[in-house]
Amino acid sequence: MTMSKIFIFISVVAFICYGCGHRIDSADLNRIDSLVSTEKYDSAYQEVQKINPQAIVNPEDKAHYNLLLTKTSILTDHTCPSDSIIDFSISYYEKVDDKEHLCDAYYYKAEVNINKGEYEQAIIFAKKAENLANQQDNKYQQHKIAECIAYINGVCGNYNLKLQYSRHALEYASKIGEQKYIVSAYVNLSEAFQYMGVSDSAIIYSDKVIGMIENVDTANMPYYLNTIGYAYIEKNPQKARDLFEKSLSYKPLTRTLENLAWVCHLEGNENKAYEYWKQALLVDDNVPKANVLHNILQYDLEHHNIDGACERLYSIVSIKDSLNNVLKDRTIQKIQQEFDEKATQEKHDQEVLRWVVAAMALVIIILLLLGYIQYRRHKARMLLAEHQMLIANYQSEINMLKSNREGTEQQIAELNKKINDLIEQDSPRLYHGKMLYDQIVENGTTVTWTKEDYHCFVDFYKAKDFASYSKIVRKHHPKTVHNTLFLILYEIGKDDKDVRRIMGITQEAIRSTRFRINKNARK
Repeated sequence: MTMSKIFIFISVVAFICYGCGHRIDSADLNRIDSLVSTEKYDSAYQEVQKINPQAIVNPEDKAHYNLLLTKTSILTDHTCPSDSIIDFSISYYEKVDDKEHLCDAYYYKAEVNINKGEYEQAIIFAKKAENLANQQDNKYQQHKIAECIAYINGVCGNYNLKLQYSRHALEYASKIGEQKYIVSAYVNLSEAFQYMGVSDSAIIYSDKVIGMIENVDTANMPYYLNTIGYAYIEKNPQKARDLFEKSLSYKPLTRTLENLAWVCHLEGNENKAYEYWKQALLVDDNVPKANVLHNILQYDLEHHNIDGACERLYSIVSIKDSLNNVLKDRTIQKIQQEFDEKATQEKHDQEVLRWVVAAMALVIIILLLLGYIQYRRHKARMLLAEHQMLIANYQSEINMLKSNREGTEQQIAELNKKINDLIEQDSPRLYHGKMLYDQIVENGTTVTWTKEDYHCFVDFYKAKDFASYSKIVRKHHPKTVHNTLFLILYEIGKDDKDVRRIMGITQEAIRSTRFRINKNARK
């Protein structure tokens, strides 16, 4: 093998190794994404073009690369790549449920369809993007999607929907606070009102644009000037002419030349209008030339240019069907309606689900609270019963010591202290009952008592003199706490006069109460 062949072989191997060794990772793609975010579209496009797709090794990076390739191509007005490029990104992001990137992929898929004139497909993907952007409440995404949908509806003659989405775009732009977004929304609103024949409103928004024209990017300037200029054609043709001529100083557009020709036509300068229409035919900006051809045909016929007229007529007939199909297609309006109805239904279903979940959570919380309250009440009753039993036992010991004369004053005092400690420190309920009991003993009344006061009194008495309380229950079986108190008063030595005063009742009420108690006791 000669030295030259060896050198070539080594060079080829080195080149292959270098190519195989350079791998694109997420950091590289994120860096390009940051260029797009800062609107350095040309730089981002150039960086994407440097990437060898074969060097991308995992599906996530491939999906991101495909999205960036489509995105930067559209943003820099380069030819869009094949549909399969962005379709791969959509398929991947749908699979992994990456809503943020999926929303972006749907949007740029819609832009690809717009560039191909496939407006039905464009509106489908734009509406899908809108739903995701609304779920994430991403104002930047919502703004550009609203503008996209407004544009599609304008092209297809759905002017009410164009106006609606132009207003949405203005709302999002205002929340974002970017002046250039607000200007763009004003331009779209002016155009929507122009389509609808509401000239006064169109002029209002055109005036707003003129007042903020310094915030417009140079790339958008010819389009914006042409759009707002159209609003003044009827009421201020000179102002319209100035705006159209300024638009042409940036870039020749079919629509601008057509509009300028129309101004000349209104002024009676047919020859100048004819020149502008012919210039419009030569502009390659993917704008349909049917109106231009029609005006040229009209001029040729009026000026007996039969050969030119035939040529124009043939061109008009050849594009008429396709143009009408685009402009009169109401399928797009139906698609949007179906998406909106579905989104509304989903929102309603989610709202109902939230209410159901909230109601179930509330029921569970209430049940838990009721269970906890019941538990606390049960625990309190058990503790009260324990205290009552202890007090009753201590009281029995005291009574036994006194009756047998075996106890000392110290023992009795210790037992009384235990009773007082239980009542005053460990059982607020019994303490409250003791206070009520003492009030009755000292000639108080029950006139201002609540039902709970009655229960506390009875609970204390049960603890203080369990034997007497048990005797009352066994003998009379009182059905209410009111009747129990009534019997206790007699048990502690009160007579009818005392009971009338204490309970604030009449002698007739005493007889009636006693009758009901005796009746229950006999059952």
